Amino acid sequence: SRLRGPVGHQAAGAGRPLRYRGGRSGQEEEEEEEASGGDGRRLKSLIAAKCELREVSALFSSLPPSLERLDLKGNNFRLAAMEAFSARWLPVLMSVDLSDNPLGPLGVRALAEGLYTPLQSLRLARVGAKKEGVKGLAEALKEKRVSSLQTLDLAENQMGPEGFEDLVDALCTAGAVPEMRNLNLKRNNLIKFDEVTG
Repeated sequence: SRLRGPVGHQAAGAGRPLRYRGGRSGQEEEEEEEASGGDGRRLKSLIAAKCELREVSALFSSLPPSLERLDLKGNNFRLAAMEAFSARWLPVLMSVDLSDNPLGPLGVRALAEGLYTPLQSLRLARVGAKKEGVKGLAEALKEKRVSSLQTLDLAENQMGPEGFEDLVDALCTAGAVPEMRNLNLKRNNLIKFDEVTG
């Protein structure tokens, strides 16, 4: 599939985080938008965890290019949402948390197509990546498109031994992730049973 680069926009200034927690008045949201720069160009952090956003693909096309941190865990995102996200990768995004979304292998592969520096933290715990999704992510790492990555969370993704092998191969590729410091692979059944018993 065709690789896509980040959108060509420049971030402007520093702003305070905007949190979507649900049940808020339009006036409250407008006040926070004004505080962050009015048109959203100064917004640095968006926290919209467990907001039942589901397949809101329009959300990703409207995110301001100044975003550095994006927390969207627990929103029931699937393949379509990840295709929309990767098609318009944010140019200064450094932290993404999509844990607890049923992305599945295809969703993770779609996300991987959009990954680019300066991303430093990628959290994909419990997204159903399995070996196919991890393979897609490993390919992005081997291509050195996220050499800035420092934290990778793939806990509880049923990647199995094959997915683990693909990931290790990518992590051991010279220059792929030289800044990697934190890797979470818990509860993934990484070793074949016959290797343990034999």
